[in-house]
Amino acid sequence: TGRKKEIDLLEQIILRHDKPNAILVGNPGVGKTKIVEGFAKDVQNVKVYQLDTLAFMSNIMFKGELEKRVLELTSALIEKGNVILYIDEIHTICSGNDAQSLDVANLLKPVMTNNSLKIIGSTTFEEYRKYIEKDEAFTRRFYKMVIEEPSYDETLEILKNIENNYARYYNLVYSQDSIKEIMNLTNKFVFDKHYPDKAIDLLDMVGAYAKHCN
Repeated sequence: TGRKKEIDLLEQIILRHDKPNAILVGNPGVGKTKIVEGFAKDVQNVKVYQLDTLAFMSNIMFKGELEKRVLELTSALIEKGNVILYIDEIHTICSGNDAQSLDVANLLKPVMTNNSLKIIGSTTFEEYRKYIEKDEAFTRRFYKMVIEEPSYDETLEILKNIENNYARYYNLVYSQDSIKEIMNLTNKFVFDKHYPDKAIDLLDMVGAYAKHCN
């Protein structure tokens, strides 16, 4: 992934005796989920499960159904042992002090308090302030990891690490000059997205264009 420093810090947080939970906070496209994926591959004797929040919270028709779902989920994960629950866009499980909203966060607090289930979440700065920060009791259970946009050189290293995946998919070879040109073009002309996503997007588009032309 090219984010060894961030992955190492995440591993340290998860090993903590108290509050072994983390929220990765950063702008869209800076690679929060990729860091968690790198952590999942790197960590030993632990399985990471990702929660499909949309499916999990949909079609709640009866009173008490959400509570039942959370209890069944947490009980199943705890029973497996040595598991971590990853919740992308973790702000979606918080009500933001809206009494009419479903709030999974409150239902997760008991299992987080006794450390029977470890949780990693990710969200943006805006959503963190809007939803998560307002719930101080939930916020205190996490170590907040601020994920900065990787530098030009760091992103270049990331591209070099993943280019083989795209090369195999498109059955082509990316030259080192093409990788550098992708970096130069995104650095000069793409300002509405962040590294590494904007560079990876162009890497993917170049492969698709080459396949289309052939």
